[in-house]
Amino acid sequence: MFSLINAARLYKINPDNALEHTNQKFIRRFNYLEEHTIKQGKELKNMTLEEMDAIWNEAKKVKDYNSFFLSSKIIVGGMDLHVRTREAIHTYV
Repeated sequence: MFSLINAARLYKINPDNALEHTNQKFIRRFNYLEEHTIKQGKELKNMTLEEMDAIWNEAKKVKDYNSFFLSSKIIVGGMDLHVRTREAIHTYV
């Protein structure tokens, strides 16, 4: 991990921003996977790895899927949490 951080600094890449970008990309792709699984009337737990990979690879090709989601920022226990969802109203318990 430290080697990656040092390499990022060497190439003038902010490691925090790079990690955040990577996390957001994963979240977008996973949301896409969930959405398309629901549309197909399936559940992730019942799908094969090959079926999930096919949808995941499709998600990689969709650049503007992020525009379907609204972003919200909440603070829980001093931590900033970014929540991506289709609904504009959120309820947190």
